[in-house]
Amino acid sequence: MKHISLFILLVLHYSHGQAQNYLTTPIQSSYEKLFRVDKHSLYSILDNKKSIYFDGEAVDSTFSYLEYAFLREGALVGNIIKGKRSFIFKLKLEGEIEMVVDTDLSNLPPTFRNTYCVDRIYYDSVEKEKLNKKLITEEDYAVSSQNPFNKKLYRLNPYTGLKEKLICDLDLIYKDSIRLFELDQIQILYELNEDNILIETGYCEHGGCEHINYFICDTRSGSVKRLHHIYRREYDNATNDLIFFYSDNKQKYHLGEYGDYGVRNEEHKGYFIFDGDLKVISRALPRYAENIGFNYVKGKIDSYNIKSRLDDERKVIVPYKLDFSLERSMLRIHDDQLMLPEDVRLLDSYAGNILKNFVYAKHNFKFIDIFYEAYFNLFDFYGNDSKKISRLTNVDKLLTPMDSKNLEIINGALNKGKK
Repeated sequence: MKHISLFILLVLHYSHGQAQNYLTTPIQSSYEKLFRVDKHSLYSILDNKKSIYFDGEAVDSTFSYLEYAFLREGALVGNIIKGKRSFIFKLKLEGEIEMVVDTDLSNLPPTFRNTYCVDRIYYDSVEKEKLNKKLITEEDYAVSSQNPFNKKLYRLNPYTGLKEKLICDLDLIYKDSIRLFELDQIQILYELNEDNILIETGYCEHGGCEHINYFICDTRSGSVKRLHHIYRREYDNATNDLIFFYSDNKQKYHLGEYGDYGVRNEEHKGYFIFDGDLKVISRALPRYAENIGFNYVKGKIDSYNIKSRLDDERKVIVPYKLDFSLERSMLRIHDDQLMLPEDVRLLDSYAGNILKNFVYAKHNFKFIDIFYEAYFNLFDFYGNDSKKISRLTNVDKLLTPMDSKNLEIINGALNKGKK
C-alpha cells in the first residue's frame, strides 16, 4: 500500500512470542493523521502537497475540504464521495478526528451516529464557510454568531453536518446557580459512552482557563449532572484541570490526567484510571500520549494510534488499547508489588505478553523487538533520554523477588490461555 510501510518484527530473546497482528506492529511514521477501518485506511501525510489518502490513493478532489476539517477545532462532520465510496469523518471539539467508511447511515457505529457540536464552533465553521463562499451576507453571519457564550449541545446529522436536535442546555439549568456562568464557554466534549457526554466549561484567554466546571449530559434524556467530586486546587479551591485521553473498548474505563498547576497534594495530580462516573479507581503510569487517529474493527474503536520513537529517534506509531487490568498491573509491577488476582484472571495474550516484557523494561532492558521498544518508550520511566543511552542487554540479576513472583503468575496465566 502506497505510503504505509511496516517494520518487520524480529521475535528474539525477551520478546516473548505472541501471535503478531496489527496491535503489535509499529508503523513507520510520516503521518499527521491515521485511521484504519477493518482493511481500509485514511491518512494525511506531513509536508506533502497531496496529503489526504484513502487506501494509498490520493483524494485530490477533496483535499482542500479535508485539510480544512483536519485543522479546525470543532465538532464537525464531512461526507466525501469518490466513485462508490463514502468517507465519513467527525472532528471533535478538542480536535480529534474519527472516521468510518460506509454508505448506509443505519450501519454507522454508535459513536458516529452521535455527532455533536456547540454554537461557537458551529457558527465559526459551518456559517463562516457559507460566508466565505458568499452564500450568506456579513449581516446574516453576524446574527447567526452573535452569542458565542451559548452552552448548548446539539446533535448533528452525520451526512450534512447540520443541527438536528438540541440535546442539553446548560445555560437554562445553571445560569442562576453558578457564579459568572454567563462568561463561560464549552471548551471540551468527551464521549464517555453512547449515552453520556462529558462537558467542560470555563473562561479561557491568554493561554489559561478559569471557572472550570465539569458536567455529564445524558444524550437520551437531556438531563445534566454537575460533577462536584473532581479534585480542586488548594490555593484558590478552583476545579483542577482534567484531560481525558482514551477509553477501553467497552467505554467502561477512561484514562485521564489531572493537571499540576496550583496543586500541592501529590495524590491529586498525574495520570489516573476513572470509572463511568469519572471517579478515580487507580493511579496510572505517566506517559506521552499524542493520539493521531483510531483503528476500527467491525464498526467499533478497537485501539488508538499513538506517536512514539525508537531509541535511534526513528518515529513510529504504536496501536494502543486501554485495558484497566493491564494498566493497574503495570503500575504494581513498576512499584514492586504483587499483581492482583482479579487482574490476572482478565489477562489475554496481548496484555500478558506486554506485562511479561514490562518486568524487564522496568530495569531498562534493551529490546530487539521494536514493538516493545516503541510501546514502553511511551512511558516516562523507560522513554526518557537518560534511560535510552544506558540500556542493558541482560537484567536477570536486577530482578527482585517480587519480579520473579509476578513473572511466574504471568507465565501461568499465558500457559492457561493456550490450553
